[in-house]
Amino acid sequence: MTLISRLESGLIKRHAIKNPQIRIRDLLDTVSKESLLFYYANFHSQTGQDGILAEIFRRISISKGTFVEFGAWDGLYLSNTRWLYEKGWDGVFIEGDDKKYAELTSLYKNTNTRCLHAMVGASKNNCLSETLRNVVDTDDINLVSIDVDGMDLDIFESMGFKPDVVVLEGGFNFSPFLNAAIPDSVAHLNLQQPLYQINEIARKMDYSIVCFYQDSYLIRNDHIHKFPSFDIVTLYRDAFYFMPEHFRRWLIDFRCNNRDIQKVELDYFNKFDANPLKYGFDL
Repeated sequence: MTLISRLESGLIKRHAIKNPQIRIRDLLDTVSKESLLFYYANFHSQTGQDGILAEIFRRISISKGTFVEFGAWDGLYLSNTRWLYEKGWDGVFIEGDDKKYAELTSLYKNTNTRCLHAMVGASKNNCLSETLRNVVDTDDINLVSIDVDGMDLDIFESMGFKPDVVVLEGGFNFSPFLNAAIPDSVAHLNLQQPLYQINEIARKMDYSIVCFYQDSYLIRNDHIHKFPSFDIVTLYRDAFYFMPEHFRRWLIDFRCNNRDIQKVELDYFNKFDANPLKYGFDL
């Protein structure tokens, strides 16, 4: 580990711990001390992905690699990979919206980073490996960022190759005590699967969740010895307490007002609580 990377890693962690505008100190003190959430930082990302990914790749000794991100939007706003690009990475952005794809190609013209106008799915014809055919060697890909508002887990499961790291949206909307898959018809309403089911599929695919905060950070198991191990409830609880107060209030209100979430949890628990941890903890 170089001096510069040590300094960068330490600064990111101290920023998350000390900035009073981001976190409530009393709740922050309850988060697992080894959590990667303490490396939370945004340069272009929305919920700390830049800092968390920087620490993940530091630990697995990848300083310059290849990424794939979709939906990429314009490749800049709230991007999970733009900061890596600025640090010398190359990769592929995939975007299905016509207008945003035009902005994407304009931003990355005359670079080695490729832009694809496509919609990635979970079928044989539009899975990620098929979408990338003749574009990039999938064996060279270190990071895949998936954010498609519903089918994220399906796309991961049918991806067709195994990058070092996958960032997968989903897991916050349902209680971590919900130990079952929910119907696709519900998950695809931008609710995604519960964290339990994400973990089950990850294990089947030879990945482990090392951090969770709106996104699940999946590490291929040949790297897992470099990270602390947390159970699903601890991952969710740490994320819930790491949230700014306004985010935590929004999540509770969202759950309270979403009939699909209520129905799923009423059927499973025989009751519903807007606080996703109340099924297992006396808060």
